[in-house]
Amino acid sequence: MSRREHIIRNSPFPVLDGTKWFLWPEADNPDFGGFVDATLINAGHWESESTNCVVSMCGPTGVCLDIGAHIGYYTVLLSRLMGPQGYVVGVEGDPTRAALCAQHLVANNCGN
Repeated sequence: MSRREHIIRNSPFPVLDGTKWFLWPEADNPDFGGFVDATLINAGHWESESTNCVVSMCGPTGVCLDIGAHIGYYTVLLSRLMGPQGYVVGVEGDPTRAALCAQHLVANNCGN
């Protein structure tokens, strides 16, 4: 593994909105996001239309579910939108992705 790869994989990578991600940008690495990671690195967001929809629908309170949370992109986004008064549940069935989602929640101080 190169030094750059080690840094990317072991240090949170900030994207445009200030969130932090442990990214593995290889598009052929589905266990750790692959295409999602590469898109976050290059564009600073994932699925802009869906992201805009989520942003427009969520307020500072309530409960949100992210079913199929993958690496936690929407879970982190929802946590930030909901703030300390809201409650967010991210569900991911794949243990590897669930662990990475949990790592992203910690890196982004998501406690709700």
